[in-house]
Amino acid sequence: MPKGKIELWIKQPDNDDFKPFIIKNFRALESTGDLEELVYRKSGGEKYNDFPGIKNVSDFSDILRKEYIWGVKVEAEEGDGLKKLEVAGYDENRIEISKEDHDAKLQNIPKRFYIDWGDKQEYGIQYSFNAGEILNAFRKLDSINGSEPIQLTFKVYKNKYAECLLSKKGVIIPLKDLYPDDPIKYAQ
Repeated sequence: MPKGKIELWIKQPDNDDFKPFIIKNFRALESTGDLEELVYRKSGGEKYNDFPGIKNVSDFSDILRKEYIWGVKVEAEEGDGLKKLEVAGYDENRIEISKEDHDAKLQNIPKRFYIDWGDKQEYGIQYSFNAGEILNAFRKLDSINGSEPIQLTFKVYKNKYAECLLSKKGVIIPLKDLYPDDPIKYAQ
């Protein structure tokens, strides 16, 4: 409906004698705001930017809603295997990716990855992205012709920071971790 108008109807399925009718009309109200209200959050009395690198409302909308076809691959040191993979989007919803099935599919841009790996000894990392950096990388790779999906490749190590590469058709873009840290070594 135009201009943010929504109508709530009631009707009875499989009953031709029952005529549907409007219960309530709603109309969206115009509101004012700015990018700062969208990207900054308060926590513990402090204000922080939850979407670093986002410069305008259009980018803010895209980082939350735009979907791309992408998959993920985790490369560990020899003898180590993937134990757990969890992903959160910028809308803070989980992005479903099983550790067994990394097939590319249409999904939101990831904000943060949680990766556990190892063999006898397990390790874990959290890898967080700069919103502007990952959005621009996805846009650049999406503009490349062809049906090949975008690939996120994580290289995880026991004794140094993890690396993340975004790639498509030979174009590779390294993505920095917002909060780089050595991997956590879990108790046995």
